[in-house]
Amino acid sequence: MSNLQPHPASLPTERHVRNSSTRPAKKRLPENATSPPTPNESADLSVARGDIAVVPLSVPAGANVTVRAGSDDGYSARLDVRDDGNGQVRLLVNTYLARNRTTVAPDTYRAAGDDAVTVTGGTPTEPLESGTYPVTATRKGTVVAERELTVTEPSFRSITARRAVPRLFDAPNVSAVRAANRNEVTASLRSGEYEPEVVEGETLLVRIDAPSLLGVIAAQSGNTTTERFLALHDETEPETDETFEISGPCGGILFHETVTEGGARVLLDYRAGAAYVLLDTTKLEGTYAGGQAVYVEVSPESRLGGAGRELTTSFRVAPRQTAIRPAGTDTVRLTADDRATISGETNLLPGSRVPVRVESRVAPTFERRTSATVTDNGTFTATVDLSTASAPGLFAVHVGPDQFPGEIGEPPGVYWRMSEYGHRQRVTDVNIRQLTLPEGGFLVAYEYDSSTDRFRPVGSATPSDDDLVVDSRTEPGYLLVVAHRDANGNRAFDGPATDSPYRVGDRVVSDWVGVTVDGVEPPGDEPSATFDADRAVTPTTEAPTADPDTVGSTIGSTATTGTAKSTGTTPTTADAGSTTPPDATGVGISGFGPLVAAAALLGATALRLGTRR
Repeated sequence: MSNLQPHPASLPTERHVRNSSTRPAKKRLPENATSPPTPNESADLSVARGDIAVVPLSVPAGANVTVRAGSDDGYSARLDVRDDGNGQVRLLVNTYLARNRTTVAPDTYRAAGDDAVTVTGGTPTEPLESGTYPVTATRKGTVVAERELTVTEPSFRSITARRAVPRLFDAPNVSAVRAANRNEVTASLRSGEYEPEVVEGETLLVRIDAPSLLGVIAAQSGNTTTERFLALHDETEPETDETFEISGPCGGILFHETVTEGGARVLLDYRAGAAYVLLDTTKLEGTYAGGQAVYVEVSPESRLGGAGRELTTSFRVAPRQTAIRPAGTDTVRLTADDRATISGETNLLPGSRVPVRVESRVAPTFERRTSATVTDNGTFTATVDLSTASAPGLFAVHVGPDQFPGEIGEPPGVYWRMSEYGHRQRVTDVNIRQLTLPEGGFLVAYEYDSSTDRFRPVGSATPSDDDLVVDSRTEPGYLLVVAHRDANGNRAFDGPATDSPYRVGDRVVSDWVGVTVDGVEPPGDEPSATFDADRAVTPTTEAPTADPDTVGSTIGSTATTGTAKSTGTTPTTADAGSTTPPDATGVGISGFGPLVAAAALLGATALRLGTRR
């Protein structure tokens, strides 16, 4: 089955978040709305205001202790801490929340692992400013642990963007990002004519070096770090004094929508004081043609204090390019053995893994999948087992989102490539990006009715057409597209008996395609039926009259109309959005001769009458 490719005019105004893992050696609190993620360091006693400090305290094992942070002449908070039994407490202090001026804000103090913290009092009429604060743990009036916490001025250093291999988007944790940087599967953005560029298909890795933002993010509500970070987005309510935004032409990339569709994730690196925003450049919502500006802005009203700050960087998403080798050909020459090779070159970052799929256009169930890794010079080679493929054979070869014709031997050079026009509630046509029929003819779409085991033609296109116009569809489903000759040269499809299908040997050149409606893909697998001209709906009488009573009577008494059940189609003549003009006789249906048009009209009318019942 071919997956219809996104049409260029509607390329992912986006394309669906992955699991995060934790270190087994250290206990961490679950990520939920009231328990932000725990920093992974054992001690962090000097932090920029806004960061999360980690204060280790050694206490009697399993004991309850009282902890005081601050002093009588300034910021002060009192806590009850219950040790989980190991005698080691890691107290987490969100210095952003400690700037609260009225009371100790929720989640200002927490503990890692299974230790518990309860705020029992404090006098935060003086908010936490820059300075050094004692942290003292006592049990029954006796001091059992002492530390000092130093808070420095807020730190906002820089924001940078790098390109990375596609698989980095699924990084389970920040350690995987660090490893990617060490293993050189990330790189600086490539030079572009206007802005530095990332290639569509790669991961864009935006690093925000701003330790003071980590406490801000942790203070937001949400079930994941990504959801908490989203609270900083301009369009999220309630507004915050610290914002993150991406802007560009016509509104640019829509960050909130991209997160919703699984095209953006956020990981926090407490060790480095950085937040990583990962963008899957195949799933971007909005408009990403042209330069995009990324910025983090902190207003003067922020709890962090001081003057406003802004960090910015920019990038552009460059088109992905794939070419097949040898140079100068678009057809992949394949061999019927277990080591058939597919070679080419691409502008993806070296180390990227390119998915490769080979599907037969004469044997619907034959499909092979593999992958290839891009080398340092931008080339790739995939090996696939085609030892059981028919020869001669005709194939569609998919390299990532790109598609090329593939051949074994010397089959007729029939080839097509189609795409859908984005999200639509009613589908009336499919874009023809390329259609090659060496002896002319038509690409005909059929709807299969499993209850009658028959195929009903619902649309056709010639190589000069931009679209394959089909019966209006409001439910996702599958269509079988078949390449037909124009046997009598009348430039109209007269049915498979007259305009016979193209064949390779005794096999019809065809393929199942899934039609997506309103973003919903067809359920299940494509039908296993193989096209046979004898099972195609073709009337044996003249076109019926436009009298609805006559038409209804004819349909009711005719067993060969091939009425589709539960297909989600509606008659073309009733569809105001269709590009096909209404015609009571059916003769005007685009691409069909009078007899086939009559059959299409009969099937559509039967469906309409069935709905009325």
